[in-house]
Amino acid sequence: MQQKLEKISRTKDVWFKYRRGEEILQLLEDRLSEPPSHRTRNILIVAETNNGKTSLAMRFLRRHQARLHLASVSVVPILKIEATAAEEGRFYNAILEALPVYKYGQKERSDMKELTVIRALRDCGIQMLMIDEFQNLLNAPPQKQRNFLRVIKLLGNELMIPIVGLGTREAFNAITSDPQIANRFQVVGLPKWTLEGENPDEPSEYRQFLATFDGLLPLPKKSDLGNDPLAEKIFGLSEGTIGEAADLVRDAAKWSVRMGLERITEEALTRCGYVSPSRRSSVVLQ
Repeated sequence: MQQKLEKISRTKDVWFKYRRGEEILQLLEDRLSEPPSHRTRNILIVAETNNGKTSLAMRFLRRHQARLHLASVSVVPILKIEATAAEEGRFYNAILEALPVYKYGQKERSDMKELTVIRALRDCGIQMLMIDEFQNLLNAPPQKQRNFLRVIKLLGNELMIPIVGLGTREAFNAITSDPQIANRFQVVGLPKWTLEGENPDEPSEYRQFLATFDGLLPLPKKSDLGNDPLAEKIFGLSEGTIGEAADLVRDAAKWSVRMGLERITEEALTRCGYVSPSRRSSVVLQ
């Protein structure tokens, strides 16, 4: 049983190809291959929470992995960090901490830390900086938001690299507060999924995703996840986001294994303990 549960958990690392995701990956590749420029073309990837932004970024990072060297400077073509708040010092610390085998002083002044970060990123051969949870910039007064956006502009100009932000719809509000910053960002969206596709004679990408997922599960029988009634139930409970659908299927598969069932059933989807996003706050309060 334990081996089956572990195999279900490992499906978190699987990349499921879908049209919009592959389009954005190609856009990132194109931007990465552009020659250095003082006016870089940045990207902001916008999606609902748990709808594939971070998975997409990790997929791209695996294509361009860092080459670590203990005796010399490591090569880091792409660095991904998380925006925790609109504070320059914490942001610079996050960059330096994310760089492999790089030493720095926590108590440096902000202006000195700025120089340290620029030098460190240059030394590592940085070609792209990815900032996840970009909407966290809004958790600060307007002046701090503007200062932080200027830091991002500075890094792009000094390093001549594209900046890629990943966030929810609120992230778009963060960059539009500064027209000069907004003009440098190409905004691309990862919309919620639809149960049915444009062609009624072909299964939708959502149903194809569920069918592929079904084939990875270590259950004795296929669950027919890509067809109704299970596909419709999964879509309704997960509310149209790919990450929520994957979490639901994993929870139901584990529940089925523990119950000794051969496949995922509607009962498994209902009783596995998964709670839809829109109901979570009310469940906590019950």
